[in-house]
Amino acid sequence: MLAFSHPLASQIVSVGKLAPSIGIHSLCIQQQQQQLNIRKTSTMTSRRTKTMREQKSSSSDDNNNNNSMIDQKQTILTPLYRGVSMLHIGQISLALKKSGVTLGCLNVIGGPLMAAGLLLLLSNAAEQKHLAKDTFLRLNGLMVLYATLTLGLVALVPQLSSTYGLLYFVSGSSALFVAVKGYFAGLRAADDVTTFWQKTGQLLKQASRTSMSLPSGKSSLGHYCTLWLVAVRKISLLWGIFQVVMPLVSPALTSFVLPASPRRAIALKLSEFIKLTLLGGSVVTTISMSDDDDDVAYDQKFAPINLLASYALGTMAGKWMIPFFF
Repeated sequence: MLAFSHPLASQIVSVGKLAPSIGIHSLCIQQQQQQLNIRKTSTMTSRRTKTMREQKSSSSDDNNNNNSMIDQKQTILTPLYRGVSMLHIGQISLALKKSGVTLGCLNVIGGPLMAAGLLLLLSNAAEQKHLAKDTFLRLNGLMVLYATLTLGLVALVPQLSSTYGLLYFVSGSSALFVAVKGYFAGLRAADDVTTFWQKTGQLLKQASRTSMSLPSGKSSLGHYCTLWLVAVRKISLLWGIFQVVMPLVSPALTSFVLPASPRRAIALKLSEFIKLTLLGGSVVTTISMSDDDDDVAYDQKFAPINLLASYALGTMAGKWMIPFFF
């Protein structure tokens, strides 16, 4: 009893009594710490999730803005296509006013008339944001080729002093500008990521295969007959141009007779060659479109182009046949 009455013994007894409560208190502290860690982890997770959502939303907004800008660039081209088409119609009106309604004049205006029709078709495609389709990429490429040859004809026989010659130059240069813009706008809007050279090479390969293939499927025999006729006539025109150029390059090495006006002779053949280029290109595009499932829906819109191609071919055939009857 004396031992338990000692102050040190009483402190030991009190510590022994407090030991369970200390253990419980430390356990509570550990549980609180674990709950705090869980709250911190959940908070960090929610913050990360929120950040990822914000990044995805920002990326989606950027993609939407980029797509809207691409679509806007297509729709901006709509009035440009139509304006250049009106320039070609003005060119046709001047030709009819100057020469009257003759077979020769009707034959000459066939090229500008087809160009005006193709530009109107491209304006509708730009308005509906369809310039990325292969059909309209082909048509833009065809217009680039047509406009380049037209400017070459202007350089060969410059007539900028006359209203018709000036309008011919303005319409050709404007067509080149808007066709190049439309071609690149279509490439940017395309779903497949391809470069300019890859897509252009692909389209050229398709055009060459179409030109050298036989009628099959939904492609009509009339389209291929027109295409072959155009090819034969273009070869004949190139041979005629070669006969004019050779005496100018090396008179001693050729027996070809130099015409009185070489520039005029070349210009007449080049003018018909340009029209045949538009005619053949539109036929190739129509055949390629009818074989492409994605573009079958646009077949009805090409009815005016087929009509214009028939007009151009008919006037040329009439000009070729006149010497046989008169």
